[in-house]
Amino acid sequence: MCNKSLKIQLSVLDSNHPSIADTCGNMGNVYTCQGKYDDAVSMFEKCLKIKLSTVDDKHASIAVIYANMEVVFHHQDKYDDAISMYEKSFKIKSPALGDNYPGIAKTYNNMKLINKNQIKHSRAVAMFKKSLDIKFSTLGDHHPSVATTYNNLVNVYLDQGKYDDALSMYKKSLLIQLSVHGDYHPCVADMYYNIGLVCDRQGKLDDAISIYEKSLKIDMLALGDHHPRLANTYYNIGVVYDLQYKFDDAVSMYEKSLKIDLVAFDDHHPHIADTYDNIGNIYNHQGKYNDAVSFYKRAAAILAHANLPNHPNLARIYNDMAICHDQQNRLGDAIVMRHKSNDISRILQQLDTINQTSVNTINQSQGIATISISFIDNFDILIDYILIWYCIITYSSARWCNERLIIDDDE
Repeated sequence: MCNKSLKIQLSVLDSNHPSIADTCGNMGNVYTCQGKYDDAVSMFEKCLKIKLSTVDDKHASIAVIYANMEVVFHHQDKYDDAISMYEKSFKIKSPALGDNYPGIAKTYNNMKLINKNQIKHSRAVAMFKKSLDIKFSTLGDHHPSVATTYNNLVNVYLDQGKYDDALSMYKKSLLIQLSVHGDYHPCVADMYYNIGLVCDRQGKLDDAISIYEKSLKIDMLALGDHHPRLANTYYNIGVVYDLQYKFDDAVSMYEKSLKIDLVAFDDHHPHIADTYDNIGNIYNHQGKYNDAVSFYKRAAAILAHANLPNHPNLARIYNDMAICHDQQNRLGDAIVMRHKSNDISRILQQLDTINQTSVNTINQSQGIATISISFIDNFDILIDYILIWYCIITYSSARWCNERLIIDDDE
């Protein structure tokens, strides 16, 4: 319909008529929704050209076009172009609305999110802090939106490995959550949970357990003894005990986590396989090889049930089972398990080789003589998408490391 409208308008109106610009803008929005991003950019550029011939370059409608183009560039992963559009839009908005207008804070927030995608940490932090300054002056120091921005700053600091700075932001966010919700709200439990994770990453294991227990206590009071959130916290505490070689305590926590997961999820959920695997590892370390094999088999059965015959975690489980059989002088069983593990490993190596070859081909077609570190990082992300089933091990092994995060909308 937009195409027909544009055709009619062009037959009766001058090519620089404002109505033509509006139709081009509408077509750009339609193309954006359809995922036809190149066509969308083309329409927005035509719209912009006409608008600039009829209104001042600081007119609000120009800022809207820049903002729409930013959305398209963001979808195309053209982050430098997206930032450029944000900055142009911002320069128009800021004088008209004032630096302290809440919408300007959202612009800083959006620019920061793009910067974070590019791992431009220092610039992202600057945008976060500018957003915070505006919120302080418009919303006050203890508004929930301020807490959310603190949480988002944590993400950047964690990416940089600045755990002390991350803890500082979480503690500021915690004070706001306590003032808004009181001592026993799930949001407060989330903050303790996340602080526990950072302590865990720092190797402050006793502190991590203490903080996790605060989160656990609040969740039990607010949500009951069998809520799935409790399973994650029990699991995390089990992992910390595992790291401290307090194996009996770790098994106790894993069993509590398992009891909840078995009620909350299907018997073949990957969470449950992960817990079985960890319990098997502990029994393996303790020399309880029969018990270890029993739990390894349960974990392997879940992965097989999920139709993941070449799951990397499954290769490791088979290898661990082979070690247990070796210790029990069950050499035949050990050989069978080791063959299964090696077969999966070979398949994974072949897949890695295929994907590496594909990337090398892409580089050659683009005339890239050398691969930069940043490109290698992007390639790792690409492989994660291509081998989506392969990523499950990342989730399983890092399940205890996932923050309960809130994305700042600055609404």
